Amino acid sequence: MFSVLKPGYVYHDFSEDVADHDDEYDAEEWNYNGREVFRGCLDPKYTEWNVYWLYDDVTRVGLAEHDPDAPEVFHSLWFYDNPFGTLFQEPGWKRQNITLWSLLSAEAYQDCLEDDFKTVFDRALGSNIRLLTPGMILNPPKVYHCQKCNKKSLSPLCSGAIVYDYLISEYSILFLDDSFILYTAPNTSRVWSLLNLSPPLPDASEPEQLELQTESADQLELEEPLIPPHPESEPLPETPQEEHP
Repeated sequence: MFSVLKPGYVYHDFSEDVADHDDEYDAEEWNYNGREVFRGCLDPKYTEWNVYWLYDDVTRVGLAEHDPDAPEVFHSLWFYDNPFGTLFQEPGWKRQNITLWSLLSAEAYQDCLEDDFKTVFDRALGSNIRLLTPGMILNPPKVYHCQKCNKKSLSPLCSGAIVYDYLISEYSILFLDDSFILYTAPNTSRVWSLLNLSPPLPDASEPEQLELQTESADQLELEEPLIPPHPESEPLPETPQEEHP
């Protein structure tokens, strides 16, 4: 989660378990932005500003960050049902009903199965698609291209390989989590300005436009046969998006 109080800082603890320092703490009920929660004690890991974890009964649901010199200045951050919404604190991120594997040809899927599923990121370098996880947003990788063996990878290759940016405006972006589930970013998301990219479509938060973008994901032109529908994959059930105040 990007901090609001401390721009540039990112919270990485998304566990719903009770924090160690809150164990056996008699939490009091607080109201943050209209949401009734239980607030834990001051997190000792943070010394420059005050951080309190927030709970719904016994489940951690977010945090509150307060200015230590002006406690009335605070921001509440919440756990969303997808990592992109949590990272950017944006309710408009939509979980698609497919995984990346449903977009792979049977041959490409078998190659990843026999090798390592993570190699799909390297295999996609031969297409006009760029795969992007939350971790890659925080730390955009570089592409290594060896002209001698004509290989491309996100890991260093032969000496003398050409290195260039992973994200260029001419590529289409597929957002996915660590389980390879795909997501659609809202047109107004901070992700576009953060990555110096332009949204590919008008406001994708509208249901009809979201459906068009979802349907067009397997119609993107590729240099390699990476993305016709995989007949053996079954779509995942849609999970309703929870909105937080």
